[in-house]
Amino acid sequence: MKNLYTAILLASLSIMILTGCAAPDALDAAAPGESIEIGTGADLNSQLPVPPNPAVEYAAPEESEPPARPLPIHFDEQAVIAEALAVSEAVAPIYKDLEFVDDGSGHPVYFPSEADARRIVDIISGMGYPVSSDLFDTENTGPVLAFYEDLRNGAAASVGVYSFNSYGYLSRYCLSCEDGKAYLVTIGLVPENGEAAVSGLSPEKELDVVMVSGGFFFFGSEARGRNGMKDGFRLEPIGDENRALRKKYIDPLMGYLNHNILLSDWDQSDMSALSFNDVFEMLYESQTGLKAADTFGALYDPSNAYNNAVPADIFENTMAQYFDISARQLRDIAVYNSEKNVYAWQRTMNSGYEPSWDVVGSAPNPDGSITLTVHGISVLHCIDCFAVNHVTVMPRPDGSFYYVSNRIEYTEQGRVWAYTPAYVPRIRQSTT
Repeated sequence: MKNLYTAILLASLSIMILTGCAAPDALDAAAPGESIEIGTGADLNSQLPVPPNPAVEYAAPEESEPPARPLPIHFDEQAVIAEALAVSEAVAPIYKDLEFVDDGSGHPVYFPSEADARRIVDIISGMGYPVSSDLFDTENTGPVLAFYEDLRNGAAASVGVYSFNSYGYLSRYCLSCEDGKAYLVTIGLVPENGEAAVSGLSPEKELDVVMVSGGFFFFGSEARGRNGMKDGFRLEPIGDENRALRKKYIDPLMGYLNHNILLSDWDQSDMSALSFNDVFEMLYESQTGLKAADTFGALYDPSNAYNNAVPADIFENTMAQYFDISARQLRDIAVYNSEKNVYAWQRTMNSGYEPSWDVVGSAPNPDGSITLTVHGISVLHCIDCFAVNHVTVMPRPDGSFYYVSNRIEYTEQGRVWAYTPAYVPRIRQSTT
């Protein structure tokens, strides 16, 4: 087995919402947007940051993080490392058969199949440890809730939560508490070359925020930048069916950022306000697997180097796949150049990782369409549901579908924190 490295593998490379499993009765009583209780022995509502100006909401975080405060290690370091190595060793045979992808980040990327991911999560949960994932419901949530109760009561306790995501990242959150204060250390444990490995211990940090809200467990620090660094995962399950609905119908939009499909009330009777030019990038990648930025380099207008041109047939075929709209309607609504027979498009610079979304329910309609209930989630602001979307889709006989309508309702959390995902159209009619 490998020795302990000094490099830090942060599982929070991208802010993710991770999904969870069976929750106790106390969580069942929590409605969307309602906090069950905040617990570090203080009123942490006053410590949650008020979202900044939406115009700069999604600015890139600072490159460097202030050094951690000198704190004692509130757990048995040797025992935790031994446990992490045992888990890494247990899943190492699966990683040995996965194809490594070098994405230039310096971190291993594997893209495991759903079957391999399920095996990894089952092995860890079978060892009795809590394990969260963006692919499945969280397993073994009991120790997490017990830790939260100990934190609220001022007791000394610790819990380890293993985090696994769709990129193959595997880490352990080492949470500890004493006298109403909570601390975090992160350990990376992605196997290397089929052998167990521990990639390092992050410096211990005192947590400013630890809370259970609406079936989520949030934790983090305000130390870095305006909003701090926070993470969280779902304790309540959404189930495989809702997860499949999310993947098929909502994920192609890639969330709330960069377009207004989920931020506007609309239906087929009037789609004139929809940002078709802006959402093209997301839908084209979802449909073809190709990046628009790698495909469409020609300028829409030589005087405006920011707007690229998409041939009309490609643009219109992409939109027809996801909306019941004709080419004539698109040319009237979207930014279209009739002389060149192209549509304007501009690459987004936002990552789209925050906020996130979950499908939590669905209902069939008499005409064969399906209305999905979608919750918007912001880990950055510890908001389990800032808005509820009612998205109606119409399945086609060939397995494809198109969007029929959207209605958005902001929750009390969204209103209290004035939280609205930033959206400024990149392509406007004035570009023509």
